[in-house]
Amino acid sequence: MTKIEMINKIINSRFIYRSEFLEEKRDDFHMKITFSEHNQEVKSIYKFDVEKRNKEYKKNRNFDDDNSIELFPFFSNITNLKKISDYVIFFERADKLYILISELKKGSDNSNASKQLEATETFMKFIISSAKRLGLEFELTDADCVFYKIRFSEEKITKINKGTTRFKDPLHGLGNDTFEYRSDCLQFIHFK
Repeated sequence: MTKIEMINKIINSRFIYRSEFLEEKRDDFHMKITFSEHNQEVKSIYKFDVEKRNKEYKKNRNFDDDNSIELFPFFSNITNLKKISDYVIFFERADKLYILISELKKGSDNSNASKQLEATETFMKFIISSAKRLGLEFELTDADCVFYKIRFSEEKITKINKGTTRFKDPLHGLGNDTFEYRSDCLQFIHFK
C-alpha cells in the first residue's frame, strides 16, 4: 500500500475533490489554480471546507456523493473553531509524503489564512498519527511527511501575470513555516 493509498483509506472519501484545478469563487472574486502538466506524481486532493463543499456540490458535482455533511460535529459552534483551509493535496516523491495545505485568498492579508493553515496542519497531523496508531500495512514516520502551508493570493498572482512583478521561484516564504505560491499553475517540482 502506498502512502497515498493509506491516506485515502483513512480519510472519508466524501471529502475527495475530483477536479484538475483548485478554485475559489465568491461574489467579489474568482481564482483558479491549475496543476502543471509536468507533474508526474500521483496526487489526492481533499476539500474540507464543508460550507463551500455543500454549495459547490449542488453546482459542480465534483464530489463522490450528494449528502450534506458537517466537519467536526463534536465541536461546539464557537466562532472560527471549525475553520479550515480550502484544500489539502497529497503527493509522493522519493519515499516522502508531501502534504500541501492550501488556502486561496483575494488580497495579501495573511492573518486569517495563517489561522486556517495552522488548524489544517494540526488536523493533518492527527490523520498521520491515526495512520501510525492503526499500523496500516507499513509504518509512516514523521520523517516521511513533508508539510507545506501555502497561501495563494489572487492579488499577487494578478500582478505577476500582468508582468509588473517577477519571481524566479514562485514559492516565497512568509515566515512561520508558511509560503505564498505566486503562480496560478502549481508545479510539484518546487517542493523539496
